[in-house]
Amino acid sequence: MTAPVPPAPAARPAANAAARTAAPAPAGEGPGSGRTVVVAGGGIAGLTTALALAQRGFSVSLAERTTAFTEVGAGLQISPNAYRVLAGLGLDADLANVMTFPESVDLHGASGTRLARVPLGGQATARWGAPYGVLHRADLIAVLARAALASPAITVHTGMRALRAAPGPAGMRLETSGGPLDGEAVIAADGVWSQLRNALSGAATARQTGRIAYRTTVPAEALPAGLVDLRVHAHMFPDAHVIRYPISGGRQINIVVVTASPWFVEDWSSPASLDEVNTLARTFDSDLQRLLAGATGWTRWPLAGVPADAVWNDAGLALIGDAAHATLPFAAQGAAMAIEDAAVLAHHLAAGRSVPGALAAYAAARRPRAQRIQALSEKNGQIYHMGALTALARDTALRLMSEDALMRRLDWLYGWRPPAGP
Repeated sequence: MTAPVPPAPAARPAANAAARTAAPAPAGEGPGSGRTVVVAGGGIAGLTTALALAQRGFSVSLAERTTAFTEVGAGLQISPNAYRVLAGLGLDADLANVMTFPESVDLHGASGTRLARVPLGGQATARWGAPYGVLHRADLIAVLARAALASPAITVHTGMRALRAAPGPAGMRLETSGGPLDGEAVIAADGVWSQLRNALSGAATARQTGRIAYRTTVPAEALPAGLVDLRVHAHMFPDAHVIRYPISGGRQINIVVVTASPWFVEDWSSPASLDEVNTLARTFDSDLQRLLAGATGWTRWPLAGVPADAVWNDAGLALIGDAAHATLPFAAQGAAMAIEDAAVLAHHLAAGRSVPGALAAYAAARRPRAQRIQALSEKNGQIYHMGALTALARDTALRLMSEDALMRRLDWLYGWRPPAGP
């Protein structure tokens, strides 16, 4: 089965260097009508939260520290559980312009031989009710930002760094580098190194994981023939693994190499040399070595995590996305978890209970799933990086497992649906 190749990505939003200072237009009909929420952070979590709240009638003030919605990074996998939320926000047509829909996830052993295949494409849509897509992180940010900037219910303030959240005249106040923003709640979508998380007694702190990801994207035409297709590939080696898949309609290939490393800075896009990657790749199969040798523009991303079992909320402040539960990327669910969070948070705020009660209900609803996904990601990392002897048993088990059995193991993850109601 060949997945459809979408047309070229739509143009990204122009820089919005100044805050939109006009008062937000009325939010319109819905359970949140006449209510204002402040969102700190204009990444995937913050923008999706703003859109989900606006859809339910809330007015939203969103503060983003940068002066434009541009995004570094690399590719993202948007599984059916997350795609369903984005489509519910009316973004499916825009996503079709920037997504590639792979036909499978292929798992490879150290020799390069395919061990197992998880079907995607039409089978994923039929089984889980939504497609599985991949795209560049910047293209998803562009889709979300265009929708937020076009919404009369959302006032976007760029160039405003979130400093602290505290009680205010409307319930809560977000102090920013550009002045205060008031609403009945503040949602901290300011990432793994969240500043607002410090205001919560009992909140987790970000911690090193001892792993690092090298990432790049390269033109498909620059890679050796036979190494480019419409599939997600996972290559497993002792103490390392490689993920590669097409983005930008198949014109670019996203490549991620993960290994153990003590190197750490609070950054996710430090430049890395090709020599670093080639040294790591010496034990990889020859086809993969050829692919990596043709890739340039590598960056280093030291992987950090935030345990999901700590405090997420207090009174009118709640954490969302990586600020609440940053996880290892070995289940490809980081962005999906943030998107799910947004849908559940908006549902509970619109349900009519008090703001503290709504935020507590959101955290209680999301924490068990976030913990389960974190555990899955950690387990996958161990499986991917098995040594030679244990990898032999792993490879044998994968060869014997049917495609249906592999899909069945993902039903709880990809079959998730947002709560029904307002």
